[in-house]
Formats: sequence, structure tokens, C-alpha cells
Amino acid sequence: MIRSSIPARLDRLPWSAWHWRVCIALGIAWVLDGLEVTLVGSLGAVLQRSDSLSLSASEIGASGSLYVGGAVLGALFFGRRTDQLGRKRLFLTTLAVYMVATLATI
Repeated sequence: MIRSSIPARLDRLPWSAWHWRVCIALGIAWVLDGLEVTLVGSLGAVLQRSDSLSLSASEIGASGSLYVGGAVLGALFFGRRTDQLGRKRLFLTTLAVYMVATLATI
């Protein structure tokens, strides 16, 4: 296991424009994630209609559960890998995985 003094050094830094940029970026990501969850939730009624996929309520519930479970497992897995491989590399990897998964749903 690699030990580092970098987190402690970062904690001692004064609040700066960099911190604001990080907070704003995280806020934007949080809003976009909320929008995605809202869109997924609102599609349930459409997916039950007979002129679309005709899914049952339990199938829609299962797909929603799989969606949340996948998000949690992905966050845990990639959060751990970030410590091992570096933030920039894993950010680009998660971005690529997200893009491929999103394109696969089209």
C-alpha cells in the first residue's frame, strides 16, 4: 500500500480559486446525475405502454435497481482504482465507460 502526505498537505492549503472550480465542477456533475436519474425514473410509464416495450412494473423496478446497483458498484470500483492508478487516467476511463454505455442504449 502506498502512503502519501499529499492529502494532509492539501488539507492545509488556503481556500482558493482552484477550490471554487472543483466545487462548481462537482455541483455540475451532481446536477447532471440528478437529471439522468429523473429521466430514467420518468421513462417507466412510457416503457409500460403496449406501443413501446410493454414492460411490467416489476421489470421496470428491477431495471431501476440494476441501474442504482451498477452506479454504486462502479463508484466503489473506480474510486478504489483511482487510488491505485491515478485520477486523470481513471477519470478518462470512467468517462469512456459512461460514453460507451450511454451509446449502447441508443
